[in-house]
Amino acid sequence: MVIRVVGIAPGGVDTPILDQAKVRDGVEEQIKKLHMRKVLLDSEELANVAAFLVSESASGINGQIINVDDGFTSFKSW
Repeated sequence: MVIRVVGIAPGGVDTPILDQAKVRDGVEEQIKKLHMRKVLLDSEELANVAAFLVSESASGINGQIINVDDGFTSFKSW
């Protein structure tokens, strides 16, 4: 058996846990501004990455953190 270790580092994802923050004035827009497309990620986008990472097609990926953040870490504006 081969064990691979891969992590997913998500950006702002539109989930029920974020609903509490979204009701505060401007919080949702602030989070969206951090993303290249100016939208929150959908949880299905993360699920698709996870499905790929557990597939045989990703067998060469090991010891990595995969950023699924719509470019936030690559194109920070700060």
